[in-house]
Amino acid sequence: LFFAKSDARPTNLIPRKSPESGIVESSVKWDESEKAALIELFYATGGTGWKKSGRWIVNPDITTWSGVVVSTDGRVTKLILNDNGLKGKLPDIFSSLPFLKVLYLSGNELVGPIPVSIGGLSKLDSLDLSKNKFVGAIPKSLGGLFSLKRLLLDHNELEGTVPSTLGCLSNLRWIDFRQNKFTDPLPGFLDFIPVRRPSEAAKF
Repeated sequence: LFFAKSDARPTNLIPRKSPESGIVESSVKWDESEKAALIELFYATGGTGWKKSGRWIVNPDITTWSGVVVSTDGRVTKLILNDNGLKGKLPDIFSSLPFLKVLYLSGNELVGPIPVSIGGLSKLDSLDLSKNKFVGAIPKSLGGLFSLKRLLLDHNELEGTVPSTLGCLSNLRWIDFRQNKFTDPLPGFLDFIPVRRPSEAAKF
């Protein structure tokens, strides 16, 4: 399974003025498809009821949105919305956010399957979807996250078998799959990673 990467440069800008002189000093740029993906996430997960929605939607400049980190070249690189009251199904928007390095959505009320498009985030370093209500199997596409070092899926309702594709993730340093509903033993390749197994939940 392959996901196309966007090479398009940011297409929107907002002039910024010095508060003292009123002269335009610089501009903030972003990619329109990335902004559209964030807006879809906001409405799909009850954004108006989030604990911290910051300037989402009301301010067109996404660099001011709470939990959104944008690089100097205008790409969304971090999305940090832990414990923020997100509810409902997580939309499959991540093919539009190809520069994400950190995705933290733990401690919310997200339901349904983990979006397959997360597996296309080749730059992703840390993924935390723990303490939600995700169901179904772990997508095999997560085996494409070759930069991933941290994978936290604990305290969900995931089931089935942990896909063997995760064995391709040579950079993984931490995994937590506790408190799910997996029907098969965790695969042996996880023995080489600092991992908390479901059977060890009482120790932590």
